[in-house]
Parts: sequence; C-alpha cells; structure tokens
Amino acid sequence: MKKIHYSQPVLNEDDLKAVSEVLESNWLTTGPKLKEFEETMASFTGHRFCVGVSSATAGLEIAYSYYLANRKWVFIPTLTFVATANVAYRQGLEIKFSDADDKTLCTYSPDVSISLAGYPLSGQGLIADESHYLFPDMAGHCSGYKARVLSFHSVKPLAAGEGGCILTDDADFYEYALEYRQHGRDQNGLTVFAGNNTRLTDIQAALLLSQLNRWHETNARRHEIAQYYNEVLRGYVDLPPYHKRHSLHLYMIKLKSTEVRDDLRNHLEESGIGTQVHYRPVHQQPLYRHIYADCPVADDHFARSLSIPIHTALDEQDLTRITTAIKEFIQ
Repeated sequence: MKKIHYSQPVLNEDDLKAVSEVLESNWLTTGPKLKEFEETMASFTGHRFCVGVSSATAGLEIAYSYYLANRKWVFIPTLTFVATANVAYRQGLEIKFSDADDKTLCTYSPDVSISLAGYPLSGQGLIADESHYLFPDMAGHCSGYKARVLSFHSVKPLAAGEGGCILTDDADFYEYALEYRQHGRDQNGLTVFAGNNTRLTDIQAALLLSQLNRWHETNARRHEIAQYYNEVLRGYVDLPPYHKRHSLHLYMIKLKSTEVRDDLRNHLEESGIGTQVHYRPVHQQPLYRHIYADCPVADDHFARSLSIPIHTALDEQDLTRITTAIKEFIQ
C-alpha cells in the first residue's frame, strides 16, 4: 500500500539542475545565488529587503535581539511551534502567552504575531512569525510589521531542507541582520557585536529560486486540494478557515473530541495515511507550565484538530482515498 505523507517536498528536474550548477561553481556557502534569491524574494513579496538565514528560528533570534533588546517581558503566541517562545526564553525575556483568534487561528499581539497554517496576517506589530506563510505582494496586503520571518523547512511550500529569511522595510534593521548572521562583523570585517553564524547557503538559495519560479502553479494546486476537501468533507468534520491568499501549508480539520481525533488518526495511519497535530500549545509544554495562560481557543484547537495531507504530490486517487477513509470512520 502506498504511504501518503501529511506533507513532503516535491522537487523536479529544474531544481536538481539549479543545485548542480552551484555544486559545479566555486560557491557553496553565501555567494551570488544568495544575493539573487534575496533580491528576487524582496521583489516577490513587495518588501525593500530580504535577508536569507539558516532557519526561521535564526530569523526570530535576530529580530528579537533587535526589536526586543530593552524589554523585560514579551507577548508570545501559544498556538505555535515551540521555537517562537524558545528564542524569547533564551534571551531572558519574561513570557506572557497570547491566545489565537477563534476565526483565523492566527495570533495577534503588539510584540509577536503568527500566521498558523498559512492564513494571511492582518494588523500590525513588531515581529511576524510567518513560518507557514508566503504570498506575492505581502507588503501590499499587510505591511504593519517591522520584521517578517519565513521558513524553508522541508515540509513548507518552499523547501530547502532547512533555512529561512527575514523580510523588512527597516534599513537600519536590515544592516543589523546582515551583520548578525556573520558573527556581528561589519562590512570591513570588524566584529562590532556578538552575532552568530546564521547564513543561508548558495545551494539552498538556488533550490529556493527554482521553486519560486513555479510558486503560482504549486499554490494553485494547494487551493484545488483545499477546495476539494471543503466540498467533500463538509458536514463530516469542522473545516479550517479559508482565504484566497492562504498559503495552505497545513489543512487542519477538527473533530468532536480528543478521543474521536485520536481514533481517526489511528484509523488513517492503519490505512497508510499520515497525519499530524499542530500544535500542542506552548503553555502546555513542560518548560512553560509554570506560566499562567488563559488560552481557550488554543487549548480547544489542540484537543480536537488533525492536519491531513496537503501537498502537490497528491493525485486524485490519493484525495479520494483520504476523504473516503475519513467519511467511513465518521459514519
């Protein structure tokens, strides 16, 4: 039986060629391909600057160290991957948890906001953790954040194995981020503060550029899959929030209870269909349980949600198999 993964990278010959060309050049780490990627991504998203970094976590580290440097405490979303909070914890900030919006499942705060599953953010604040999001003209749709951090992990719509970038219109922060990612060294090679090695490589940049060339095609396919799920599963499960500018990194359904969710997950696993739960709220993690948090939306989402497969390797037979298995279990 074919195993259907909840998410996976989908690469083609153009991607392999792009990487091979870098391997045959004299550049492997930060070089001309990274500069090309940063300029292309800035243009694609409508922002003035893009800084490629080794991970979204590294991007958050840079943004927190700049915009939250003189703070004692910070609002952090609880419905997120734990990295969003861990960066603040390592920097010695006192954390106050923010609950998710009950309509979009995104979290908005004046400090750190987050796009969950790829739903577009609105509003404004200092830092946007958009590890699940990418869309053209992000600045035109919502430009109210000083720094926007993206992820290129292998299960993301734009995948480089690891990696990320920071988008910004703040020229001073841009210069700081460039120096931070190379150990706090300025353009003269002098160390002016204690940064870190958080560079993105030319190999990754080439792979990302190749995938960015077909972003419209792959995003359109994700929307086709989501619309199919919306139509076929309506009335069987609670459907996730939808938006025309959704990146659809995840498609998260909700069941009546934790028991039903867990039983369905086991049923799908036995049927060769991979799923995942996104996420255990950070305030429920052992490291953070001592922090008081009143976050009923996040708690309920974690208790009942299940991420089912959504990626461009899925064909019509796969989608029929997934939805049939879910409907048979619910019935």
